[in-house]
Amino acid sequence: MEVQRTIKYESELDKGFPDWVTTVPGGEKLRDCIQCG
Repeated sequence: MEVQRTIKYESELDKGFPDWVTTVPGGEKLRDCIQCG
């Protein structure tokens, strides 16, 4: 199976995604992550 890679640019990111993740159970820890939050 071949993996297709897609390059994303910052301008294409969903700015509300991190806020959505924090509403999911366990997602509140996102802000504690040194890489993600």
